[in-house]
Amino acid sequence: MNERNDREALPLPLGLEPITAAVSDSLRALGEDALGVVQSVTEQLSPATATWGIGAWEALTGITPPKGASIEDRRAAILAQLCSRGTTNAAAIERLAVSLTGYGAAVEENFGNYSFSLTFLGDAPGFAALDLTLLYRAVEVIKPAHLRFIVNHVRWEDLAALTWAQLEARFPTWADLEAAVPVKGRA
Repeated sequence: MNERNDREALPLPLGLEPITAAVSDSLRALGEDALGVVQSVTEQLSPATATWGIGAWEALTGITPPKGASIEDRRAAILAQLCSRGTTNAAAIERLAVSLTGYGAAVEENFGNYSFSLTFLGDAPGFAALDLTLLYRAVEVIKPAHLRFIVNHVRWEDLAALTWAQLEARFPTWADLEAAVPVKGRA
């Protein structure tokens, strides 16, 4: 609520009193400050959003961050540690992808070229604009060093069923197309 609405909510004689208005304004300011504290504390409950509480997550997972590591790198290390108990395998990578993106995931191992690829799964096929930076960082922490990690991006065959008008509506710029990842329907 803004200042005017706070005072309008008071009965008419009280809303005109300068002392009541001052008390109302002070209480509103205190309430807004309290809400900010609650929101900040809530952000610390997840390593994906933690800021000032990131050190507690590192202590909990036994991670010592390298000197000068960015907050994103520290988050990625924590998430990788939480999602990869035991041997890193396809299931661990899938769990990590789900926890970071909210989409289902399927890993395909490509032994011949020393790589593995990730396909996103959803309720219906389509496209998603995802920032995969944190996912790439987290996977780099837990994957075997000799393997290459690939996220399946949009291919021309994914676009074949769309008309030019649909393509222009879905991807207004070339950057939008490059940032998109295909989401396959769950079988």
